[in-house]
This record gives sequence, C-alpha cells and structure tokens, in this order.
Amino acid sequence: MEPLIAAAGLAASVLGVVGALPQLLRTARTRDVAGLSLTAVACSAGSDLAWIAYSLAMDLAISAGAAASLALVELSLGALLAARLGWPTRPLLIAAGWAVALTAVAGAGGWPALGLVLPLSYGGRMAPAVWAAWRTHLPTGISLSCWLAVLAESVLWAVYGLAHHDRAITLYAGFGLLAGLAVSSRLLMAAERIRLARGLLADGLVPDGPAPELLAVDG
Repeated sequence: MEPLIAAAGLAASVLGVVGALPQLLRTARTRDVAGLSLTAVACSAGSDLAWIAYSLAMDLAISAGAAASLALVELSLGALLAARLGWPTRPLLIAAGWAVALTAVAGAGGWPALGLVLPLSYGGRMAPAVWAAWRTHLPTGISLSCWLAVLAESVLWAVYGLAHHDRAITLYAGFGLLAGLAVSSRLLMAAERIRLARGLLADGLVPDGPAPELLAVDG
C-alpha cells in the first residue's frame, strides 16, 4: 500500500507542475492576462514557500518537492503579471503581508498551527482567482487545462493526505477541488465566447495596451 500512496504523491507533484506550466507559457506567449489575479498568484507563491518548511518538518519529502516546484512556476507567472500590469503596489503589499502573517503563525503556534492555517489560506488565496474568472466577461487569459489539472491533482493529494493522516494536505486537496470545479465550470460555460475573443486577439483586432477594455483584470 505504501508504494501506491507514494506513487499518488509523486503523480500529484508532477501533475501540479505540469498543470501549472500551460498558464505560465500562455501568459508569456500572448501577454493576455484577462481573468488572472496577481493577488492570488503572489499569495500562492508565498504560501508554497511555507508549505516547503511545513512538509520538511513533517517528513513529507514529496510534498516539499511539489511545493518548491510550484513556487518557482508561480514566482515566474507573478513576475509576468506584475510587469504586464505595471507593477501595481496593492497586490504585492497584500502578498508581503501574507508572508509575514504565515511566519508569525509558525513562530507563535509551531508546525501544528501552520498546518491548520496553510490549507485555509489555500482556500482564501484561491478566492481571488475564482472571483476574477467569474467577474471577467471574457476570461481569455485563463488556461482551462491548468484548472483541470488542479482537479486531478487535488484528488491525488486527497489520497496522499488521508493515507498519511495529515489534515493539512487533506484540507488543501478539498479546497483545490472546490476551486478547480468553480473555475473550470466558468471556462466551459463561456467556451464559445472565449474561443471567438481569442481569435480576435490573435488577429490583432483588439488594441494592445496595459489594460484595454477586453483585457480588464483583477489586481
């Protein structure tokens, strides 16, 4: 049974990174940020750094490796978004404040407290991404494959977390399932409009700029 559980964790780790790459590559290629949230991405990177520390302390090497890989991808995506939006102050200050808060929690309550806050924070930091996806009329900048991967990854992390009796990872998986379902359903519901809008963008029929009307983004 243990090899199967380890395999589930490894598969979730690989899927998490592979699933996150399409969003990074799409944003780098098209510079289309409609529907993306810099706040969510920046806070995600900070939380993943905290996950590394927690996983190492709990002797969960697979989880630590996954968090390190995702942190690298999210930091790269955050830099692209920040540059595209002109390095707005508010989202970056929120992310910095969140990192300070996580450090304070770990210092005051130790690893058990951090293990409780981290999955709750995952749900909280996914909220801006879900909100941005549903608020944006044409969320052309969001990668559907990325969010479908979140769904699959969350199922695997649920198996891994339950097998190791780790509440933090299990709750993390639950919030991932909810967020993945919310964003994926939004993209599937608007799939035809998104396809047509992307065609206009590809043909250069929408003017370029930091935030044209079609590319309205959530900070």
